[in-house]
Amino acid sequence: MPKISVVIPVYNCEKFISAAIDSVLAQTYKDYEIIAVNDGSTDRTDEVLSGYGSKIKKIYQPNKGIAEARNTGVASAGGEYVAFLDGDDAWLPDKLRLQAGLLDKNAGIKLVYADIYIVDSKVFAASDSSSRRTFRERRPHRGSVLGELFIENFIGTSSVMVRRDCLLKAGRFDPSVVPIEDYDMWLRIAAEHEIDYIDLPLVKYRDHVSSFRRDKVVTVTHIIDVLNRALSEYPFLKDSLGKKADRRLSCFYVILGKAYLSKTLLKKAFHNFHTAFKLTGSPLLLFYIIFSFIFESFTDILRQARKEFAI
Repeated sequence: MPKISVVIPVYNCEKFISAAIDSVLAQTYKDYEIIAVNDGSTDRTDEVLSGYGSKIKKIYQPNKGIAEARNTGVASAGGEYVAFLDGDDAWLPDKLRLQAGLLDKNAGIKLVYADIYIVDSKVFAASDSSSRRTFRERRPHRGSVLGELFIENFIGTSSVMVRRDCLLKAGRFDPSVVPIEDYDMWLRIAAEHEIDYIDLPLVKYRDHVSSFRRDKVVTVTHIIDVLNRALSEYPFLKDSLGKKADRRLSCFYVILGKAYLSKTLLKKAFHNFHTAFKLTGSPLLLFYIIFSFIFESFTDILRQARKEFAI
């Protein structure tokens, strides 16, 4: 069996998937298998994957989302270690060698991640040290990092290598919290195990967020769900973080309140501002609460006037 199983979830990535797979084939470390899970793509992705023949293990499934695509890949993995690579990202040549070496030497470390180049899709092939790097924007941590990880997600999924037995014990990626199912998984692993990182950029992350906008209400709601679940399952977190945990949650309740306010869903906006205020007691939140309440009352009055006077 291979030492490392590389799991690549793929959905409509015909333009990018070759760069991802080629970056694995170019690794200086060769004891690996590539598992590409085609999650019901409707473009030429399957044709591109077929072109690699026996170099990859290709799995097709009806579209179920990225969490289930990763779960399918992990279920098929035979390696001692599992490395994740999104279908529109790529690795630098020493990625597998450096991370496998760290895990080989440190039995207590269960997951290792690395710095990432964040590059525009137009200059993806030419990324270098002048590109943005995640470790300059988010401070990395090693050891028992659950508290730090709760406060900020500093682990990029395409940079992760994890022991397969640890991953299986942690459970499946949760499809109900996409697009932060990966953050949820890293929290679960960090709650039980020590992790480490390679202080070098080993991944190229294709920065095309503007092309793949997500519903902010859905995303932030799932972040809140994951954070609340972590506090519920690991009560020591609240004891160790104290007000930091409240501020972290309050921030997302405010973001969610603003998102609802922009949609004029005023009762939901008020509820989230009020929840944020109860967590921190911040005077600034009173402004949002009062504004949403007044705006809601004004809207109700206007609606009634239109009904009565046919405005």
